[in-house]
Amino acid sequence: MCIHEQLLRFLQDANELTYLPLLQEIDLPTIRRMEEDAHSDEYARRKCRKIRELLPSLTIMNINTQRSIFNHFAEVRFYYELRNESVITAIAEGNGPTPDFRIDFEGSALFGEVKSISMAGSDANYTGVIWDAFGAELELERQRRQGRRACIAEFVIQPARRAEGDRNYDSRSARAVIEVINTKIRDLFNPAQFALGPTILFADLSQWALGCDAVRSLIPCYHEEWPGSNGSGVLWQVAFGRLGDLVFRPPEFEGASSDDGTLATQGLLLEFQTIAGVVFRYGLGDRARFLGLCQANQETPVARFIRQVADHVNDDQNTYGHQLEMAYQQQFPPPGP
Repeated sequence: MCIHEQLLRFLQDANELTYLPLLQEIDLPTIRRMEEDAHSDEYARRKCRKIRELLPSLTIMNINTQRSIFNHFAEVRFYYELRNESVITAIAEGNGPTPDFRIDFEGSALFGEVKSISMAGSDANYTGVIWDAFGAELELERQRRQGRRACIAEFVIQPARRAEGDRNYDSRSARAVIEVINTKIRDLFNPAQFALGPTILFADLSQWALGCDAVRSLIPCYHEEWPGSNGSGVLWQVAFGRLGDLVFRPPEFEGASSDDGTLATQGLLLEFQTIAGVVFRYGLGDRARFLGLCQANQETPVARFIRQVADHVNDDQNTYGHQLEMAYQQQFPPPGP
């Protein structure tokens, strides 16, 4: 049986019981394309082999297997999406860590490393969602047996929640999202994967909700609609925020404070000089967008490549901040008088 058929059957069975945050984000047409290309593409063939080896251990509660399958999928998806923009060559696996891709762009050799950013709390957060969703399914079944025409139940996904019962967790906190994403990437960072030459980090955020609009996430700080309130661009702060910088979040109500405390992490592009730039993939399905960040005043192949592939870009000097705010206003025009 083909990989995409096995995954489809597994998800159909699982969806009758619960919700799987990792596997629900897998695009089965991309898996099908990978299998079709495996006959002529060594990279697709390698990924097919790795995913097929994982399928026997795939169960609803085996988070490690689900995560591994998703990580392979995320790399394949970037591979296909970037091939539309330039010549992409998958780097063969060797004895040590290497980047995932070589990118030939404007006569220069660039490299790309893909990281899938999981939710906080390791496996506990995922299993919590699975049990919560299972409880919601039980509640729906109870209501159906009572003969209700409309059945309602809910479950909650909180990517930035580090542990169940965390009393310090605030679902409105921008700082929590910034620090968790920063720390997740920091934990995954391997210097050897960024040592062959100018290397771009491609970070998959499809398991995340940023708490602010994707466009505004690239702005250091922006004015909220309520007078006197501000918000911090989550992804800009992940890349360029400085230890101890003040963070702002959307206020709970008009007149409430936007103060969200100070950063406990240093921006990734400030601390790790070997990361030439970062492109975040954020959003689901056709609504996903590439959001790019790199250092200012660098008219380099890396900067030009990021500007070419990303839907929206900015840098440490907020050079494109005005354009980003204009793009946001076009999406969400202010209400008329």
